[in-house]
Amino acid sequence: MSAVGWSPDYPDQLITGSVDDQGRGALATTQISDGATVLSLEHQPGLFTRIDHTGRYGNHELWACIPGGEDPGVVLKSSNGGALWDNVMDHGFIAPRSFATAYTDTPLDTVAYTLLCGDQDIRTTLDDGLTWNPFGEGLPATCRAVFIRRGCS
Repeated sequence: MSAVGWSPDYPDQLITGSVDDQGRGALATTQISDGATVLSLEHQPGLFTRIDHTGRYGNHELWACIPGGEDPGVVLKSSNGGALWDNVMDHGFIAPRSFATAYTDTPLDTVAYTLLCGDQDIRTTLDDGLTWNPFGEGLPATCRAVFIRRGCS
């Protein structure tokens, strides 16, 4: 197992990074109640490094990433608990590794932005992965994980 995640929409379902019968990256979806497991997204270029539930406005999107080789790594997004995954392009990382979602509250709006870290820096998207921009200055050249600290009042 290389990564683990879940979606509040499917509390009885666990999603783990796995390998297929050829040793390539895959996802395993397991029903906690009976242990029934289905392997999906087989033959990926590497092992999943992160499966993250963002909880964006209750949409409960799942994000997953896999480091690549010579080609950019794979970033995937699911809006239905992992049943179907969309490939998120143009993030630019050879080795995407981790996600986090932050919220910026203003008097008129709440903005959710997803942070993706990888082999070059940290990038952010405000439009669910359609476009990516650098995030922060003076950050390390490579990023292993990114976390959002939420304050309390």
